[in-house]
Amino acid sequence: MLAALAATVSAQDVRDVVTRTDGNVLRGRVITRFRPDVVELQQGRDRVAIPLAAIAGLDTVRDRVAEFLRLRDRLPGNARHRWYAVEWATRHELPGLARLQALDVVLHEPEHAEAHRFLGHRLLRGIWCWPVGDDWLSFAEAERAHADRGQCWHVDGEHVTVDSNAPLRAVVDAVLDLERLHQWWFEQFGEGMQLQEVFAAPLRFWIGRDRASCQGLAGTDQPNFTHPTSTGTLAVSSTWMNATTARPHLLFQVATQHLVQATVADDAVRDSKHRLLGWAEFGLAQYVQHCADGPAGAVHFRPWAFDAAGAALVLASGETGLTNRVQRSSRLFDAMVRDDVAAERAAVHLLTAYLLSEPEVGMRRRFFALMRKAYREQLGTSSTMQDRELGRPIESFEAPWRQWLQDELAKAGQAGKHR
Repeated sequence: MLAALAATVSAQDVRDVVTRTDGNVLRGRVITRFRPDVVELQQGRDRVAIPLAAIAGLDTVRDRVAEFLRLRDRLPGNARHRWYAVEWATRHELPGLARLQALDVVLHEPEHAEAHRFLGHRLLRGIWCWPVGDDWLSFAEAERAHADRGQCWHVDGEHVTVDSNAPLRAVVDAVLDLERLHQWWFEQFGEGMQLQEVFAAPLRFWIGRDRASCQGLAGTDQPNFTHPTSTGTLAVSSTWMNATTARPHLLFQVATQHLVQATVADDAVRDSKHRLLGWAEFGLAQYVQHCADGPAGAVHFRPWAFDAAGAALVLASGETGLTNRVQRSSRLFDAMVRDDVAAERAAVHLLTAYLLSEPEVGMRRRFFALMRKAYREQLGTSSTMQDRELGRPIESFEAPWRQWLQDELAKAGQAGKHR
């Protein structure tokens, strides 16, 4: 259970601060702040429940990361401000982001002495050198060396860690984007799904410089999330750099699957057979990917917009039936080989979007309750449970959902004519 994972948290990691109304200050790591009655704080091996009425203030790592990202965005082209952000992160106990920002500084200013010293680099024969194994190499040499997966880059944020043999600029931007996604995920879904914090271990990612260097895909045609198992397999999301963009392929889609497991589920180790609410996990992951916008390293998330191309594909593919789709595991959506794979993925994306758009009062809340039930109690494929949490049988959504697709597609067509 979560308590077993939390027990592994270093006793020295007490960066979250809870100030009580009586003036007492408690330090540790907040487990969740979305319960209606208490905030739970992990202190070493102990978990402390603090009534909300007794809390005067909260200062968490997640709060400070949000502030850091806002600070970073104020003067993005200002060299002095970039270095100030390193100092700010250091003062506010964010060592991962301090190093990440220092990397960003030297990528912009290759001769920035303070940033190099901060990163532990050495000035040898007038050249700032980077440690690679037992050697000290120029940046160009280090980039070539790290293109070998065996000695790839390892770059940390505060909630994520990335191993990659891609160029360092792309890796730094990916970590920044993943930290931004983490913030948005909690803003959008924290209260609804009563999300639990990422605190015991960061989310692990592998980003290949190209598809050939990506791991763990087992023949699938897209990035993949590998679930932790009781046999010791660690959770890792794998993707690769997109040849036509500066961002990893479907980064936010696979990261959302990872976040579902890390923040919705209540058990850090479970076998892949328990990832059985595949349509909702995969649909929500595509929903988030569809909202992502902006340049690499500075992603922002716009309101979801209707996917006209996906709707046309679903309507043209015939009626597979929602009852069949909601019984499929995440693995089937990851590794489909049938001809209708694109339509199947589009269908669960648009079904999730339909439910989140509140087709009837309370449906968004019901969808969130379904996610909690499925992932915390491992009841994903129970049709009875799905029907109960959604308020009515899933097959009863078929007709109104298809009508919604047709109506929205017609609106999109009319809008196109007036452009």
